[in-house]
Amino acid sequence: MLVADGLNWLKVTFITSEAKVCCSICGYQGAFLYHHYGDRSYSLNSSCPQCNSRSRHRGLFFLYQDLLLLLSKESKILHFAPEPIFYSLLRDNSTMHYRTADYFLSDVDYKVDIQKIDIESNMFDLVLCNHVIEHVPDDDKAFSELSRILKPKGCAVITIPGDYRRRDTIYFNHLRFNGHYRDYGLDVVRKLEKYFDKVEVIDLNELYNSNNANGLTHGIKKFEYAFVCHK
Repeated sequence: MLVADGLNWLKVTFITSEAKVCCSICGYQGAFLYHHYGDRSYSLNSSCPQCNSRSRHRGLFFLYQDLLLLLSKESKILHFAPEPIFYSLLRDNSTMHYRTADYFLSDVDYKVDIQKIDIESNMFDLVLCNHVIEHVPDDDKAFSELSRILKPKGCAVITIPGDYRRRDTIYFNHLRFNGHYRDYGLDVVRKLEKYFDKVEVIDLNELYNSNNANGLTHGIKKFEYAFVCHK
């Protein structure tokens, strides 16, 4: 906290250079992003000063846009632990059936445990699950359930915090790190392949970070991966 907040203060106080970053969600253009801290570490150049979006949000915004273009007007979307930052893109799209789910939140359409989803099979064309799986004890059950509720040919977009320069997932014997049971490595792909017919590893930085015509970046970090899982 002290490191991140101290560096943020220095940025606000002394940096007056021209714009380098453009937020894909709110349109902010500026010289910097804020540093953000958590229980384990701090993340440099992460938070948008205007809408507080993180690196993953700015990357997923583009990916979600691309996937929505592939859906029909009557498609059904389910969003676990829905982030309000995406509502303008997802909830306000009146041509599709957008539903939300969470275990703790009350203002959702389905109050469910992702390890045992009380929804019939083959219901949704697109399922979105951003930084949820690391919080559940049994990720195999969660992946199996996400696959079950997808329609044939449907897909789930799953993001999970981890270090994807590393092969193996690290397992914790406590929940002191933001309530995480694991810090994932690339071996998660093999686990996902048990429940989905095809798993695409999408590098959001490589695909979207520098796609601005004006030369600004979107502040999407390296190794910001999304797993697009097809049934």
